[in-house]
Amino acid sequence: MKKYIIWKKSYFLLKFIYQSLLKLYSMQNDLISIITVNYGNSAKIKKLWKSLKQNLSIKFEFIVVDNASPHNDAQNFDFLEKDSASHLVKLSENIGFGGGNWEGSRFATGNILAIINPDIEIQTNCFEKLLSVLNNPQNNAGIVVPQLENPDGTLQENCRKFPSLSELFLRRTFKTENPLKKESLQKESEFFPTQWAQGSFLVMKKEFFINTLKGFDPRFFLFLEDTDLCRRTWENDKRVLCVKSARAFHGTTRLSGGTFFQVLRKKTFWIHVVSTFKYFMKYLGHKKPKIK
Repeated sequence: MKKYIIWKKSYFLLKFIYQSLLKLYSMQNDLISIITVNYGNSAKIKKLWKSLKQNLSIKFEFIVVDNASPHNDAQNFDFLEKDSASHLVKLSENIGFGGGNWEGSRFATGNILAIINPDIEIQTNCFEKLLSVLNNPQNNAGIVVPQLENPDGTLQENCRKFPSLSELFLRRTFKTENPLKKESLQKESEFFPTQWAQGSFLVMKKEFFINTLKGFDPRFFLFLEDTDLCRRTWENDKRVLCVKSARAFHGTTRLSGGTFFQVLRKKTFWIHVVSTFKYFMKYLGHKKPKIK
């Protein structure tokens, strides 16, 4: 009996060492292609680039896709010229968030894609923690995301439930709280499944994004393309996971934000309305995927 217990303990110890070495080997051989789409945000992207240089120890390439920015903003990326791992892709027209990221993915040479907004600044070990979850086959992860924080350290609601028309109306007019937020933060696990996550920061295998998901749905110029991408991830029997200990700062400015009457005068608000209509028409009569 004593020999059996010793053998059993040795087995689990060796299994733990093997899995740890496998994760380490996988991370060392990963190349992350970080894509950010620019539309007049070169100053913010410079801060993002600096945070990557300071806090990312894994090999990466940085791909900036300029979506025909106004005021010649694409000329403000001279800080990338001396960095051989950074690339600037200039587009002749604005093809939207999803289209811009698809163009970036075509230039990506890494096996991991990270789609990141210009107003993100990563914190220490953010990517290491995300890849540890993504690369573990037991997690069946399609997309992993960090917990985003405001510049003051308070938490953002970047993980949400699939939208309903009533929920979107309440969030817009009465600023109601995301019901998923309190539930998820109370969980003790390292990560938790979420129905969808903001496109501000999404990490996945390039093969999964290009060959399985076929990128973002081109019908969405801006808004709801992230919701749709996560929904299709679940429909392909993969999970969207938020890794609570992986953190990144995210700016608080919303493209379609403001009071109800202020947003009526914003072009981005009406783009949001159009995308919402397209989303609900696309999934009209469809059951929501099971989250597990």
